[in-house]
Amino acid sequence: MRLYRLNKPILSIRPSNPATLNKEFSFTVMGLSVNTYTGRSLVCSFSFKFYVVNLNSTSIWPTGRTLPEVYYANYPGELFIPLDRYVLGPNITYGVHENQHPNMSTFWILQQNDTLLHW
Repeated sequence: MRLYRLNKPILSIRPSNPATLNKEFSFTVMGLSVNTYTGRSLVCSFSFKFYVVNLNSTSIWPTGRTLPEVYYANYPGELFIPLDRYVLGPNITYGVHENQHPNMSTFWILQQNDTLLHW
């Protein structure tokens, strides 16, 4: 018996033409599922816009991925939230504030984009 695993679908976009800088592009992704027994198919699609931005810009942009509204963690345990997946830009520092208890400390998470370091 063999075990097979399907990889998660990933769309990679790698701008390589300088003429695309600061331009907007629109994409539509369509998912198609076909029932092998009946031949019936179902289609689901979503559209998004894509901007090509300069690597050396000091602006920041959302990556398009949204944070969930609710997280869960085991007790005892840990919860890891990879913040660098949600904002694109150089030398970003994240501030974390607890909303329900205003007297608690504020925490800072330091993160740098090492692609902008030159020497």
